[in-house]
Amino acid sequence: MLNLSDNDIGDDGAKALAEFLRENKTLQKLNLNNNEIGAEGAQEIAKVLIDNKTLEVLNLNSYHFKTRIGAEGAQAIAKALIENETLEVLNLSDNDIGDDGAKSLAEALRANTTLQELFLDCNLIGTEGAQAIANALIKNETLQKLIIDCNKIGPEGAKAMANALRENKTLQELELSKDDIDTAGVAEIADALRRENTTLQKLHFAENDIDDDDAKALAEALRANETLEVLDLSHNNIDTEGAQEIANALIENETLEVLNLSHNNIGNEGAEALAEALRANTTLQKLNLYGNNIDAKVAQAIASPRIVFDLDWN
Repeated sequence: MLNLSDNDIGDDGAKALAEFLRENKTLQKLNLNNNEIGAEGAQEIAKVLIDNKTLEVLNLNSYHFKTRIGAEGAQAIAKALIENETLEVLNLSDNDIGDDGAKSLAEALRANTTLQELFLDCNLIGTEGAQAIANALIKNETLQKLIIDCNKIGPEGAKAMANALRENKTLQELELSKDDIDTAGVAEIADALRRENTTLQKLHFAENDIDDDDAKALAEALRANETLEVLDLSHNNIDTEGAQEIANALIENETLEVLNLSHNNIGNEGAEALAEALRANTTLQKLNLYGNNIDAKVAQAIASPRIVFDLDWN
């Protein structure tokens, strides 16, 4: 592994590194996180990816930096992915690729047969970009992890993701936190999990203004779904009623292992309902109720030696 993160190598450094990669026949992991690499540098690296036969992990995350690869850089990398046969993990987080960059990557996903993990969080991706990626997932048969949180995909983008979940047979983890999904989008994804999807294991839905009605839809999914192991509903607007719906679903669910309900407002009654459900549930291993207005006496009463609880800040 070659780790050059946080070195400000810029486009000139990326070009020099590309020359090195042309000659190198062994490197498998390359971390260029936070290096002020723009479109030109990304284009040079993309040229190498076309013929490279060893690189498996590439990190071009530009977290907190002003210079980013943008749509132009993403398009170059996407074009390379169509021909590349070794890359398994690609991190393009915080690079302002927008819908145009997302669309190009979607085309690559239709053809690529090796990529397993794709990080696209905080990239100014809107509905059109999300729809393109979702449509590509219907055909793609290798991607296992898609991180697309902190964008603006909206309810229509979420609906497209739901359609992908109905068809896709390989995706195991989907991160949709802070994506402005709204009730309609939540309902579609919950329906896909309830009816058709049999592969997704981890779903992250934090900071999406999910309320009690949305929680009810997700509870219905939990009753029927037999694969989901991790569900993150933190930082939402779930109150007592929503927590009770989820609790009732947990009595029937036999696969969920981790449930994050931190920073909602389930209160004492919601916590007590969950505690009652866990007397019947035998699979949940970790429950996060941090920041939910739960009294200390109630928190102490619901504690269980079988389950890892996080009840601080209540």
